[in-house]
Amino acid sequence: MPPDGSRKRGRPSDSPVAASHVNVLRGVTQEFDRTLPFWRCFTDLKSTYGHPPIVQQRTTTIHFREACSSFKGVDVVWAITKVTVRVQTGIAKRQNMRIPEKGRAGVTWRGIPYKEVTWRIGTMHFVHQNMNGFSGEGYEKSFHIQSVVNYDCPAVLQCVAGTMVSFWLLLYSSVALLASDTRLSAKDAPRKDSDPDAAVSSTFVAREEGSSKDRKRIPLPAVGWLDHAAEEMALQCKTEDNRAYVRAARQLAPHSTSRILVLGMGGNSMAVALRLLLGPHAEIHVVEIDASVFRACKAADTLLESDTKQFVYVESAEKCLPRFVNNYFHFIFMDLFEPLDATMVMTSSLVGQCHAKLSFGGMLVVNDHPTPFAGDGHPVGGTVRRRKCFPREFEWLEGKCAGLHEGGRCQEGRQNAAVQPYLFRQDLLGRI
Repeated sequence: MPPDGSRKRGRPSDSPVAASHVNVLRGVTQEFDRTLPFWRCFTDLKSTYGHPPIVQQRTTTIHFREACSSFKGVDVVWAITKVTVRVQTGIAKRQNMRIPEKGRAGVTWRGIPYKEVTWRIGTMHFVHQNMNGFSGEGYEKSFHIQSVVNYDCPAVLQCVAGTMVSFWLLLYSSVALLASDTRLSAKDAPRKDSDPDAAVSSTFVAREEGSSKDRKRIPLPAVGWLDHAAEEMALQCKTEDNRAYVRAARQLAPHSTSRILVLGMGGNSMAVALRLLLGPHAEIHVVEIDASVFRACKAADTLLESDTKQFVYVESAEKCLPRFVNNYFHFIFMDLFEPLDATMVMTSSLVGQCHAKLSFGGMLVVNDHPTPFAGDGHPVGGTVRRRKCFPREFEWLEGKCAGLHEGGRCQEGRQNAAVQPYLFRQDLLGRI
């Protein structure tokens, strides 16, 4: 599937000494070992059995490496790791016995129950070519995990992308449920002679004068919507936890014909998971500035030629967004990383452009480290000029926020009667 943009070959390094293959492999391995305890596959095993898994064997190979075409002096690396972990599944049996040499009774532990699980995981990294050993500025800005794909169950995202999707599912389903209750109890509840789709559609808030009436509404998830394709896809997951997550996510997900925009391709893990959760009819548009990242995803088999509903644009988000003339998206995910300075890209102008491309009731989900503020110091809520801004503070290292498009500008000090502003925190889920 060719991208809708130019495909430039990665140019060779301009630095006199590029990072060696051995150093790159060592750095990728260290980053894998450091971040593995925070991934979904690891934490699920730990929470299920109450014991932390122990790595028994790990084999890492560099599957793809190429110089970035947009960032001078930086390589994009895709690594594949096969890791086997062992986790204790029960309580060990205690057996009393006499120790002859000490002449007293002792205790031995035998028959410790455990299980072994093997994962095949792909990770994407940016590596500075001027990295000198394992210290200094070049090393500090290299090897950060950009994407994680569990090839055994790609529908279950492992790190930051999974946090964004889970937060989005929770927020969307909660707000949609409140809006549905409000709408059904209001005077504009669907009548028998209305559109048949009105019973499964939501405006989130009542329309006001001056709102954008030409923007499409977002349909609510149909009751009990779980088709055979989703069931078959869930059964492909190896563990029951993953199968349960897929089934639950499909129940919380929006309509299968949603239009989604993803800014920042990474390893294309988010687009793959959204495709598996939403089905084959959802339109997924992905914007990525670097063509080398696009080629890395093709080499890693996370970008399928058969997916005719996914569109890739190889250019910057600032240039690509204005080209979506009269095209609005139900949901926009913004996860932009700048490898030269190893920082997240988030400015008030870019947030404003994204918000302008949302349909009525659309949602913008942003990954920001560590607080939901734009890069130029403007709060996200002030940038989009809406009261519906939802910060996310679930994780110890990650900040997530979402803005809800209401179709009209809220006045200061005024709260909409249909959907109140909510604050999602670790110990308090607002009023939801």
